[in-house]
Amino acid sequence: MFVLNLRSQTRLAAIRAHIASGADCRNPGWFRSIFDPQIGTALKNIHENVNHPWTVESLAEAASMSRSAFAARFKELLGQAPLEYGTEWRMQKAVRLLQQPEKMLFEIARSVGYESDAAFSKAFKRVLGVTPGEHRQNDTQRTQPAGASFCCTLAMMPFSRLWFFSPTEYFPNA
Repeated sequence: MFVLNLRSQTRLAAIRAHIASGADCRNPGWFRSIFDPQIGTALKNIHENVNHPWTVESLAEAASMSRSAFAARFKELLGQAPLEYGTEWRMQKAVRLLQQPEKMLFEIARSVGYESDAAFSKAFKRVLGVTPGEHRQNDTQRTQPAGASFCCTLAMMPFSRLWFFSPTEYFPNA
């Protein structure tokens, strides 16, 4: 049986989360950052605890760095501030949750770290340019690229299941 150490699990979780976000994987800074022991730890925390009220200070503490050194290193590697990255990640998670019509807006808001659906809606519109309701309505008219749900499923799968993954279990019509 193949066992991953914690560092490998962290890297794999970050890679899977990035793939699921639909972000541009050609950005070499993102890959460098997940292999940076300190910034990689912060990314793992952001990705795995999306509803946590992260601050630059709490992320720096988790990365065992000073706040200013952490913020500078994060921006150097990723090209954006830590909280900006965290907000964008929250919105990516929210976009996936909005694809589930049974999910209420307040449930989605709470699951991505917002105390109210009003605060969530304001942030969503600021980041994506449309309200969550408009996005949900427009999303039903779009088609997903082939393989998109496959990537999302792999990204959200627990480590214990990843090594025993059976595509037919998650995609019975495939």
